[in-house]
Amino acid sequence: MSQSIIEPLFKPPQSPTQFSAVGYLFGKFETVLPADEHQSKLQGSLQLFDGTKLPARVGLTVWKRLSSKGNFNLDNAYLWRVYFRTTKEGKFFQVQLIKCLSSLEDYSFNDLPPQQTASDQFQIRGRILFTDNEKVVMRLERNETPPPGQEKQSRWQPFLITVSGSLSGAEKGQFWELLCTRKGEELVLTEANWVDETISLREATPAQVQTPATFKSKKSSSKSSEDSSSSPIIMINGKQPEMTVKFTTRPDLPEQGKTVTLQVSGEGGITVRASLNRKTLKKQVEKMDSFADWVAALSGKVARIDFDGVVELEGAGVTVFEKKKQKVEEKPDA
Repeated sequence: MSQSIIEPLFKPPQSPTQFSAVGYLFGKFETVLPADEHQSKLQGSLQLFDGTKLPARVGLTVWKRLSSKGNFNLDNAYLWRVYFRTTKEGKFFQVQLIKCLSSLEDYSFNDLPPQQTASDQFQIRGRILFTDNEKVVMRLERNETPPPGQEKQSRWQPFLITVSGSLSGAEKGQFWELLCTRKGEELVLTEANWVDETISLREATPAQVQTPATFKSKKSSSKSSEDSSSSPIIMINGKQPEMTVKFTTRPDLPEQGKTVTLQVSGEGGITVRASLNRKTLKKQVEKMDSFADWVAALSGKVARIDFDGVVELEGAGVTVFEKKKQKVEEKPDA
């Protein structure tokens, strides 16, 4: 008999409010039509050990990769990492198999796999839309910005996931991380963690925002600098937290001056300001001009927050990255 599967861990989020709905199912994928008769995804169903059959699909890119492996066989059951959606009643209606992790070839539907496998474990990260004594409805959004002209397409729209259970004290709009298990065709809440967005921001986890950038002269910011200098430096566990804010608007670099002040205004009313060496920043601006598409990051230690709510950074710098197009065909449609 095969050894039990080592339980995979859910990946840590790249930011405190990163949306996700991912889980693990162990079962046998069944499809009716040959792969060449499907368009972008191979449609079928996932037969689970308890007799439950869920509608499922596999992206053709993933399918071709699996088919190229000599030991992959549709007659076997596999542990799959999946994306998923639910109906308003909380039943699975859209499961996308995104990765085949392992197989238990010696197990059959009459011989269940060991309980320590990761099967039937799910994680949902999103905002509370509704909750009562019987269910929790989560609202999830895309973490990526839609390509120009595709903002209204259904695949980029928010979607809802319904979980059986109650979440005492949760309020609409709060960001929560839910851990669930499967019971038949439904998700059942087992653990929940509230994400304190205010603390997360000040602890300097990366803020995944697209921001316009502007400059303020040294003279015009002198008053605010004097005001903020009287504020105590923010410390967490004896250390200054760090912050990174992304932006995609090219700043207009002044022609003179040794030091310039870059101010980046982010979504949600967040504004970050830092003093930078003009020559050093000029090199990064030249990189922006050399790339067809780019994203820049302003990073530094959080020194203080002034009376206007502007976050001031110390030891800050700007880094520019070239953006390359990525395929998104394997993500589930809304």
